[in-house]
Amino acid sequence: MFSLKKLIRPNIAALQAYSSARNEYIGDCILLDANENPYGDNNDNRYPDPNQSELADVLAKRNGIQSQQIIFGNGSDELIDMLIRVFCEPQSDSILICPPTFGMYQVAASISNVAVDKIPLDKNYQLDVASIVSNQAKILFLPNPNSPTGNTFQADDIRSILINFNGLVVLDEAYVEFSEDKSWCSNLCEFTNLVILQTFSKYWALAGCRIGMMYASNEIIRVMKKIKPPYNLNNLSTQKALLAVINESDIKTNANIIISERNTIAESLKQLSFITRVYPSQANFLWVETTETKGLFVALKEAGIMIRIFNEMPNFMRISIGKPKENKQLLAVFRAYKL
Repeated sequence: MFSLKKLIRPNIAALQAYSSARNEYIGDCILLDANENPYGDNNDNRYPDPNQSELADVLAKRNGIQSQQIIFGNGSDELIDMLIRVFCEPQSDSILICPPTFGMYQVAASISNVAVDKIPLDKNYQLDVASIVSNQAKILFLPNPNSPTGNTFQADDIRSILINFNGLVVLDEAYVEFSEDKSWCSNLCEFTNLVILQTFSKYWALAGCRIGMMYASNEIIRVMKKIKPPYNLNNLSTQKALLAVINESDIKTNANIIISERNTIAESLKQLSFITRVYPSQANFLWVETTETKGLFVALKEAGIMIRIFNEMPNFMRISIGKPKENKQLLAVFRAYKL
């Protein structure tokens, strides 16, 4: 049975969290508590809200959860690192990943000297549920939609894992707004071991602002806040994210264009003899199998177009979806290849 208390590292459970000056903030008052310079414009001289309360409130309303179920990181990378440091004892515990998957899970674990167990996806890029639920890792990391393959996992498989896996199940939903499947946010109350990662880098078009968010139970968020740096997000980035959520209709319009372009590019690539397969995608990229990976990479680079290839999977490439004009240039290089 899942037990959060048993998962938390004892030193973290006993940790007295640092309380910053802004944790004591009571509203409109004279601030002589944080050694800030009193001269500045637009409050840039003041430390930011350590809880990003305004942003948490609008995201909570959007996702049908409580603001207390949200914590923010300097990108999702920081939250991945924090999860491992809270729950995994170095040189003792392990995380579980299902390759091919997002590479930062393994990097973050290795930095913390935490072992990485691997259960590969099957030939259809779906989960080996039986092997996963029998594993004793502290945390399972699953991008859904998956990166780099672009597919989502079967909902029944995810549900079975949530019921039977004894550790945390982290669904990394970086690309969920490009998917036909809904977020698992509505299931947070049902599964106490469910953790959801999202980001402002993809759908919200704010990769340069470096904002990731984690949704989980109040209990998990409370322990995560014990180790969160007090001012890990700056005011400027947080305000941009807040405006993006308030004006989501514009974001949604652009996302629909990306989805339409994704489908157009997929159909066009399927017509080319050196393209073995274009995998169905629920993200803002395509996973493409080809007999000409290196040659195409060079041709595209010479045309000023960058895609992603992976040494461990030499017959595949990942193509992000650009603006319509950029996508036409991409297809022109593919069509001219070997002519």
